[in-house]
Amino acid sequence: MNFEQFRVVVVPFPFTDVFLTKRRPAVIVSRPNALHADRSVFAMITSSYQDTWPLDMEIYDLNAAGLNTKCYVRSKFFTLDHSLIVRSLGLLSKQDAKKLEKLMLKIFFG
Repeated sequence: MNFEQFRVVVVPFPFTDVFLTKRRPAVIVSRPNALHADRSVFAMITSSYQDTWPLDMEIYDLNAAGLNTKCYVRSKFFTLDHSLIVRSLGLLSKQDAKKLEKLMLKIFFG
C-alpha cells in the first residue's frame, strides 16, 4: 500500500481497546517517512459536522477521496503504525489537499 500524504484510508477507532473498535476513515497528513518508515500522522474523517469543532474542513471531491457521503477532516491528529491500516479508499483531490495544508498551517503555526 502507498502511504503518501493525503491518502484516505480506513483504520480502527478507538486505539485504546482492541475489542471495541470501529473502522473509520482517516487521512494521512505527514509526508512519507517523516516519522519512521512504518508510521504516519493521520487526521480523523467524520460525516458528523459539529459547531464545537470550528476547524472541520469539508471534503468536496468525495469521489477522489473514495468516500460516498459528505465528510469533514476533523482536527484530531494521531500517529499510527501502518500495519493497522485496513485498506486505502482514495486520495484527496489537489484542491482538498491544498485546503488541508492551509488548515494545518493555521492550527500549528497560527
